[in-house]
Amino acid sequence: MSWVIGMILSQNTSLLQAVINGDRDLVQELLNHGIDPNERDQKSTTALMYAAQKGYSEIVNLLIQAGADVNCSNQPHLITALMMAAAANQIDVVKTLINAGADLNQVNDDGTPALAIAAYRGYLQVVQLLVAAGAEINICDRDGDSPLSLAIGSNRPEIVQELVQAGAAINNRDWQGETPLTLATETENPLIIDILLPAGAEIDLTTTTGETPLAIATSNGNQEIVQQLLKAGANPNLADLQGDTPLHIATVEGYRYLVATLLKAGAEVDYRNKIGDTPLMIACLQGYQEIVELLINHGANPQLENQEEIPLTLALAHDNEQIIRMLLAAGANPNTRLPDGKTVLMQACDRGQVKIIEELIKAGADVNIQDRSGASALMWASHRGYTEAVETLLKTNQVQLDLRNRGGYTALMLARFNEYGEIVKLLQQAGATEK
Repeated sequence: MSWVIGMILSQNTSLLQAVINGDRDLVQELLNHGIDPNERDQKSTTALMYAAQKGYSEIVNLLIQAGADVNCSNQPHLITALMMAAAANQIDVVKTLINAGADLNQVNDDGTPALAIAAYRGYLQVVQLLVAAGAEINICDRDGDSPLSLAIGSNRPEIVQELVQAGAAINNRDWQGETPLTLATETENPLIIDILLPAGAEIDLTTTTGETPLAIATSNGNQEIVQQLLKAGANPNLADLQGDTPLHIATVEGYRYLVATLLKAGAEVDYRNKIGDTPLMIACLQGYQEIVELLINHGANPQLENQEEIPLTLALAHDNEQIIRMLLAAGANPNTRLPDGKTVLMQACDRGQVKIIEELIKAGADVNIQDRSGASALMWASHRGYTEAVETLLKTNQVQLDLRNRGGYTALMLARFNEYGEIVKLLQQAGATEK
């Protein structure tokens, strides 16, 4: 046998290769003949690291007994044998390295220790071994991620439970202001939330953008988690940096069921965001009929104005007769003047929205109001050439045909100028003249 070993040594057999091949006997012989147990490859990976990663427990023991440094790290990532064993779920090797005095809190190049690696990968037994051995539970990497936050991010409720029971910090923030609870909300796992809340997670802590866990759950459209957070006491009226509350978010996304849930929980129905929009304004602009109805039924004010718009004018953008009808029934004033002096009726005439014109007239819209330029609803319809709109106005028998704008023009003059012959005929039949 000695001649075999001599031949091997004369051929410069690598300890690293013997370890990689899992050849326990050859490793033993090489070590017996004085091979350096800390032999490294070009990336500074040692024999112990290879053995740890592959789970060769006997070889790991041989190397340690021969003096292998359990805390050596490779380059450039500074990974140790313990980290490799943890990453590969090599439980027996982890035990051996712990017993050999491996530094439990040594970190790699991005500040991650073995515990965080095991937590992220979901290796419960490895986590338990490291925690029991005294690993620092709240070490954060360069991104501010702790073992707990990494376990949450990779959706590992069993690891979360273990770390929380071991005393992991529940309300730590990463560089984005994310807390364990906001991360759990993003992963949409109610089991993790049920672990964090009883352990003391602050339910309304916000991210750097001002988002609460409730806002995140709302944005995700997750009814179960929204209800879970509200039941635990989440404030439905906390706004983010844009001034949007969860109710704004649910409305923008068109989540009718979440709008209903938030309103039932006490969401402020007329809360304005930073640009002045209420949820009702958003719902009208988006054309979400069912959400408009919900908001109105919970007392939303249909008369609030923002940036020269009111819910009625916003609803015009979608030509939504049903929404217009709901707003009018809720008390929206059809004669409300906007900064340019126009009424909603004038805007509808300017667009030829006949059904809406009819609804506005039924609700008491004054057909003879004039805007700042002196134009009336009839003038707008005549100027645009909307024959049916003109007919609808004339049917009221209330239209003043001789009204003039600031340029001195009547509706008839505008129709004739634009060569709308049918409208000219209608106006003349109604009694309009050019005097």
